[in-house]
Amino acid sequence: MADVERKREQEVYKMIAAWAKKKGHHELANALKQDDGPEETLEALAAKRGLQSEFCVKNIILQYGFEDARTNRFEETYIELRDWIYKLCDSLLSELGEILFPLWASACLELASKQCFAEARQLLHKHRKDHEPEYSDEIDKLAEVLEVPNVDSHPFTIQRRSVKPTIRLSQQADRSLTEFMHNRRLYGLVRLMNRHMHVVVGRSGVLPSLPAGPDP
Repeated sequence: MADVERKREQEVYKMIAAWAKKKGHHELANALKQDDGPEETLEALAAKRGLQSEFCVKNIILQYGFEDARTNRFEETYIELRDWIYKLCDSLLSELGEILFPLWASACLELASKQCFAEARQLLHKHRKDHEPEYSDEIDKLAEVLEVPNVDSHPFTIQRRSVKPTIRLSQQADRSLTEFMHNRRLYGLVRLMNRHMHVVVGRSGVLPSLPAGPDP
């Protein structure tokens, strides 16, 4: 078992090293390509090179973590994240609550895209009340999509995946969210956030302003 875990760990390091090299972080890439792996944690390596303040860098490390492939993991991690957010103070709840609907909808579509229709419908029906009545119309459309065999080619799916919702977070909210997702190993949700959401992080204690026009 230890050998299997070590092999998986080395595969993760190789993927992150390739990404780091592509982005010009050559020192980080070289550290990750050592035969025995880096002597420090990934977080320490990123922090030492001034990368910990970049949302995309922090999350690319999480994204390549060891993901639990069980189909019911999406529901488990969604519930865990939702319950944590609901317990936050009002200011953080207001900010981080905005990620729940797009993340939940993306998880439903992801499951259906993998032909896990029963799990996708269960996730939809058990937790749609979390997002009603504000998103009732979109939820009704989502329910219709989960009944068709070719989810990926449906106009609703294409539209949702081509137009990423923009989520504005203060540095405090971003830091709290990243630490929680890392500590709880919510890798599947991190992957969905990276793929289907545009997160804009502002200065400490300040929400970033959105551009007047559409995102470039």
